[in-house]
Amino acid sequence: LFVTNKGEDDFVIPPHIMYYPPMRVRRKQNPALNEACNRVENLLRQRVKIDGEADRVRGVVAQAQRRLDLKEKELVVLDEHVAPALESLKLIEMEVQDNWKTMYLKLKDYYEKNGHSNVAEKEDIKLAKWVTRMRTCYGNAQLDKPNPSLTVIKPYQYDLLNQIDFCWNPREQQFNQNVAHLIEYKKEFGNTNVPLKYKEVHLANFVQKWRREYRLFQEGKPSNMSEDRLKVLEEAGFTWRDPSRKRYRTDTRKETWDSFLSQLKWFHGKYGHFMVNKVSKTLERG
Repeated sequence: LFVTNKGEDDFVIPPHIMYYPPMRVRRKQNPALNEACNRVENLLRQRVKIDGEADRVRGVVAQAQRRLDLKEKELVVLDEHVAPALESLKLIEMEVQDNWKTMYLKLKDYYEKNGHSNVAEKEDIKLAKWVTRMRTCYGNAQLDKPNPSLTVIKPYQYDLLNQIDFCWNPREQQFNQNVAHLIEYKKEFGNTNVPLKYKEVHLANFVQKWRREYRLFQEGKPSNMSEDRLKVLEEAGFTWRDPSRKRYRTDTRKETWDSFLSQLKWFHGKYGHFMVNKVSKTLERG
């Protein structure tokens, strides 16, 4: 660093600033040069002051960083002790809540024998009602303001039930299972128009139900249809209009076009060409 000596007005020229003070004689001879030099040197004096303040801040930050690193290490050590402490708490709580433990172990046995935890009342009415109560407790826990008159499921109970694939929302699970069956049906037949006489009656009823729900949804009436369910059904290639129903002029041509296009894609995927015979029933009339 280059330091000039001017009594109390000393300033420092850092290496990255290319300033070489002219001789005093030249500055006295050229007023403009002297004024420009004074302006630069005043800025350098300000820089000395600010740099000193920055050094003090850097010292404080460095000290704070050392303290932060120390606290981070302490947190790591504490976290290593929290896990076993929680496990001990779970065991103690299970011992205290003997009834919950008994019912859970009973449900676990049911799961190991049947592969699921959806107990029907005709199989074991007491266990089925306990399962329903657990779902209610879980739903209460999801509310912004849980109902104080209902129990809230505890974290350790939630974890244990998840270990046996506990179904928290059986309606949603049944919906997803039916959509999966519908996709398999489409792979085989090329459409989702399940006839009422189909061997799997529940699948035909599922299609009819969601066509009704869709109409109510479109009309702005109360419906079980949601945006999420609508998206799932659309992705499955769901046909919203029953082809056996009489069409009216209010029906859009786009609906007919989309239906035929979907079936034509399936035909091409199966046979490798688009030469559909007029008498073929592969592509149903709308």
